[in-house]
Parts: sequence; structure tokens; C-alpha cells
Amino acid sequence: MKKVLITGITGFIGSYLSQYLSALDYEVKGTSTRIQNDSVFKCQLDNKHEVETVLTQFSPDIIIHCAALSSVTRGQTIDYYVNNVIATENLIECANKLPNLERFIFLSTAGVYGNQAGHEVLHENLCPNPISHYGMSKFVCEKMCWGFFKDPSIVTIVRPFNVIGTGQNADFIVPKLVSHFIQNKKSIRLGNINTYRDYIDIYTSCELIHELILSTEARGEIVNLCTGQGHTVAELIAVLEKIYGYKIEVITDPKFVRKNEVWKLIGSVQKLEQYIGKPVPQMNLHKILSEMK
Repeated sequence: MKKVLITGITGFIGSYLSQYLSALDYEVKGTSTRIQNDSVFKCQLDNKHEVETVLTQFSPDIIIHCAALSSVTRGQTIDYYVNNVIATENLIECANKLPNLERFIFLSTAGVYGNQAGHEVLHENLCPNPISHYGMSKFVCEKMCWGFFKDPSIVTIVRPFNVIGTGQNADFIVPKLVSHFIQNKKSIRLGNINTYRDYIDIYTSCELIHELILSTEARGEIVNLCTGQGHTVAELIAVLEKIYGYKIEVITDPKFVRKNEVWKLIGSVQKLEQYIGKPVPQMNLHKILSEMK
């Protein structure tokens, strides 16, 4: 039985991955800053001693690094670099000492692309151009994966686009929208609703991450986690209005309008489909939005 360590196992993606991989008979444990039990180590990843203790005790075959400060709009500047960069450096340095580590999956972000003038679809060969501290910190982590691992061929960098599903933090746009409709609110304050994003549901995401772990072609590579389809917030609102049977007033609030807004974040699925050997499942927006509570 392969042993998998998931950093941020109590987070949105980490918790679903834990359930998915456990059902496939992996021995799954993880780290959290808040919880400790038989399958969760309480660990601050920016504390190298704590990281080394966890890795030495569990000695995983596979590490999936999900833990991060992931909100683009929350946190002080330094927080992104402590929670993302320093934490990742500690994890890599301690992982280099493991005798049996086979795979290291780093969950980066599509935010590393930033605005790419002239490119409607974002592919992995584009030069990253992050415009937020979140995106910048994740790009630094990517570079460390290649530069700091003794054997970078065990690494796969995954760039998730907009993963959505039940249990996602309400700071993110889709759960915010769903929450307003569940509560039958008559209005909602938003920023720009005409930006395009590539949404992918959490169940498909877990399936694809697992297939990337198994893929020999994905070793030492960067790959998008996406569907290749773009939807605006306005489209999401229209779907939710059909589901809940009423129209909501959208109020444009300047505090939600980001400077240097990325207008289109739609990913290329070419490499992903090559590595998993089949087409990426297409998401039914109506279905996933109906399931989110």
C-alpha cells in the first residue's frame, strides 16, 4: 500500500483528495495547522523542524502539496511568501532526505499566467506573468521545485484553474454566489462579472490529479488542471437564477474590482489529455451549482 501525504489535508482540495485516494486503498495522512488526529499531523510548514518530524515519522511514497494561502485578496504581502514560499522550501528540503519518495505533486495556480496578450487559451509553454502576490509566490515555488529537488523528475507541477464544489471557502466567487441564492437574497455586491474563468469540479479534479500521479509522461512536467471552457460570472448568475427561480440584482462594488484584472483565464487541455490518455470530462455547470450547498 502506497503512503500519501497531503499538505493542507483539511482544506477544500486536500479533504476531497484524502477521501478519493483513501477509497483507492492508499494510506493517506496529511498536515493541518488546526487539527490533529490519527490521520492528521498538526504542523506549521514554515517551521522546518515540524516538517522534518512529520516526514520522518510517516515517510510517504507520494507527497501532494496543497497547503497554501490561496486567496488573492486576503492576507498581508509577507503572508504569501511565508505560507507559500518558505513552507514549500522547507517541504522540499526535508523531502530530499526521504529514502522512498516516488512522486511530488505541487498544486500551483493558473494565476501564474497573469494577463497574456494575444492568447485566448493559456498553455504551459507561455512565460508566466503573475500580477498578484499569490501568483508570484506560487511561481517562486514552481522554480524551487525544479531547482531544489535532488531529483526533479519525480515532480509534477499542476496549475489548477477554478476548482469548485461543496465546501469551498465563501471568499471565492462561486460559493459566494450560491450562498446568496440559498439565502434568497435580492442583491449581491460584486466586481467585474464579465471576466472569463475555466471552472472544473472538485470530483473531476481529484480523478485527474490521481491520473497524473500514475502518468509516467507527467513526471518532470507542468500541466494545467482545467476543462478548456470559459464562463463569465454573469453566466453563472444566469444558471443560478434558473435553478432558484428568481433574478438577483447585481451591484458593482468598487472594492471588489481588482487592479490589473485578468480578463481571461481559460486553460489548454492538450498536455493534460496527452498525459491521462483520454479527453477531459466536461463539466455540467447546472449540475455542480445545483449540488453546492
